[in-house]
Amino acid sequence: DEALSQQLGNFLFGKKVSKIVKQERKSFVLPSIEITRVLFDLTTNLATKAPDEITIFGASSRISSNISSFQSSATRIDGRSRAAFRADVLLANRFVLDEALPKWLRSFRPLPLDQRRVIWPRLSNRRESMSGTFTGHLSEYTGRSSDGDTLTLDSGGSNTSPSIRKGLRERVEDQQIDSETRSETCFLVTYFYTHKVLGSEPGEGMSTIDEEAFVEKYGAYLQMHSCLSYAAAVRDESAITHLLEAARHDPSHRDTVKEIKRSNDLLFYDSGKISAVLQFLVKIRYDTKEERRNLIRDMCVSAYPDIQPWQVRKACLDPVRPDLESVESRIACSEDCMEDMYYLYLSHLLNAFDGHEAARHDAELVKEYCEWSVGILPRPSKNPERLKNFYNIASRSSIQHRRYRRDLMMLLDLSMIIDKDDLALELVDEILDSEKIASNKDSLYRVVCHLRKIGSDSLVTISDSSKEAMGFRVLKQVLKLFGKMTASAFRVCRRSIVVADELYTLFQKWKIQSGSNGDDSRMYLLIDFIINESSAPENVLRALVHWSSSNDCGDLLIPRLKSLLRRGVHYAALKGELSGTLLRLKHARTTFTELVLKPSDGKESKSAGGIWDRMATGDLSIDK
Repeated sequence: DEALSQQLGNFLFGKKVSKIVKQERKSFVLPSIEITRVLFDLTTNLATKAPDEITIFGASSRISSNISSFQSSATRIDGRSRAAFRADVLLANRFVLDEALPKWLRSFRPLPLDQRRVIWPRLSNRRESMSGTFTGHLSEYTGRSSDGDTLTLDSGGSNTSPSIRKGLRERVEDQQIDSETRSETCFLVTYFYTHKVLGSEPGEGMSTIDEEAFVEKYGAYLQMHSCLSYAAAVRDESAITHLLEAARHDPSHRDTVKEIKRSNDLLFYDSGKISAVLQFLVKIRYDTKEERRNLIRDMCVSAYPDIQPWQVRKACLDPVRPDLESVESRIACSEDCMEDMYYLYLSHLLNAFDGHEAARHDAELVKEYCEWSVGILPRPSKNPERLKNFYNIASRSSIQHRRYRRDLMMLLDLSMIIDKDDLALELVDEILDSEKIASNKDSLYRVVCHLRKIGSDSLVTISDSSKEAMGFRVLKQVLKLFGKMTASAFRVCRRSIVVADELYTLFQKWKIQSGSNGDDSRMYLLIDFIINESSAPENVLRALVHWSSSNDCGDLLIPRLKSLLRRGVHYAALKGELSGTLLRLKHARTTFTELVLKPSDGKESKSAGGIWDRMATGDLSIDK
């Protein structure tokens, strides 16, 4: 068979070409195999062992699991402290990015961008593994990109563009590209791009190449999913634009674009579709088919965190710029349509049961969703259905609230903005139970300010006879929270409020609101309510003493003071603070300071006083 093949080769191509095929020729489109392998082993070792703040490669790569397991290991590694090991990793990573890889990149002649299909051919099976795997041994790295593009040429693939005529020798040389070296080269180029070029100013990544020029020169080797997801994480819009231009040369990208155009109902997202989804997302405002817009929206939800919310927000909400549109006549969707689409995107992304847990724990994203739900964004509005979503996060009565990372102070502020006093009081109660917030002076000051406003608003409600009961109900909750602050286990919380002063302020506001003279039945409507509802009569007593000194109060106040004193005695007795015997003992010890009689002979004799005198000096004996 070999002899026959050789004879046919000699007959068809000539003896010289047949020898070329047998020879392993060095490809100039890939760097040296030995150097590449050493750098690949070193870089993958860094990618799996470096802390997250040093290196992040492939946002959805399985390598991240190795990083997590490594970071949770003991504080000493190979006999060294974690700090020393981290310093070594930093030094090695700096060497790779600043010294080794820049020189390595200049050691080969990269394929032009329009030849990406040579490195990233059409996938033969879309459902195979979509990310590079790392099993624990560097030699077992699969060599697949995180965007699902296999690094082997398919049997039907062509290595040259039809528009470019190449000699037979060059075509044969193209077929000599080593698949393992190719996968390692793509990994290293992508690692350098994501860690050194992305997010840097022109000239920072390499001394003479900026981000756009780097993609133009080495874009044929970049793993699109890793690069696009990383660019989204660092919010590099220009990089995403350049990467999408490069992705147009991928056969798999073109296949996905056709697939999305044909499908209007349901299409599952995988990481290999990220470039196609982003291409449709950029122009979603001009898509006339609602079904396809919904399809792209749902795929963006599935693509989180590869596709970030800021990208969807920009595509939906940024104003139309006719100067940047093509000459074709395009009809853009209305602002209301795009705003509804973005809110639905947030609703699906943050759904308590079907959404992404990582998104629900993003404090800024939850805040934005709450602001949309209460009608602050994008413009002041009221939507009862959206308000339910806010209650699901803010209220402890909702079974969904535990699934979110809740900023209680932010939720309290929003509740006050939309005048939901009951929800605000519920949140204050929860805040006072939180050690972190209840120990923060600034947060407590905001809490007191909100309670004052709710208390003042309740007085306005009480002045309306038809809403009097509702106003008293709210005021009762405010008084209860005042008492909770004074009884807090945290000193900062106890000292953040003087309840007597707060009550006096309420008396003053009620006098103005009701038109009272300060000593009439209208005034005593509030005073009687506060006396009956207060759990700390001493605070009410101080407030009334202050009130009587600044107002001409008559005999009507006296029975209230007696009732208040009786309530104080009752509460003190319940708490075990009052005892007749203890009070008499305290009085005896305070009054009679010297009860011991000293005779002329200098000998002390026991006091002849009464039982309380002898008890005060410790001379009392009781027969049992």
